[in-house]
Amino acid sequence: EMNLEPRARLRQLPAPYGGWRPPLDPGRPLLLRWPALLVLIPLALALAAVTVVLALGLFASGVQEAGTLSPGGCAANRADWPEQDLEAVDCTDPDAEYTVDDGEQCAPGAYVTYPRYGADGATSYCLVPRK
Repeated sequence: EMNLEPRARLRQLPAPYGGWRPPLDPGRPLLLRWPALLVLIPLALALAAVTVVLALGLFASGVQEAGTLSPGGCAANRADWPEQDLEAVDCTDPDAEYTVDDGEQCAPGAYVTYPRYGADGATSYCLVPRK
């Protein structure tokens, strides 16, 4: 059995109208709206501050290493030779591996430091192994 009567009634309806309208204006991009800026600006400033502090910390740690040794003192190497990661330590410290000499004439078996460990950043010292 066919439903001819409902189909005939559907065909008699007028054509639809008023169903389409232009899309709404989306407005400003999300990241340019003031509530988003209230969150993004402090986050950006905090990120910049952390970056600057880390950069200054790395720079300052490199500056502190230079010029730490002095003749008559003791040193420890935190790296394996021939690499040098020298640190001035107290001569009573068990980590004191070497005695720092003025570097004019290194004894046999002594190591020569990089100039950056000198007081002026250009003087090399001799490191004599402690017994």
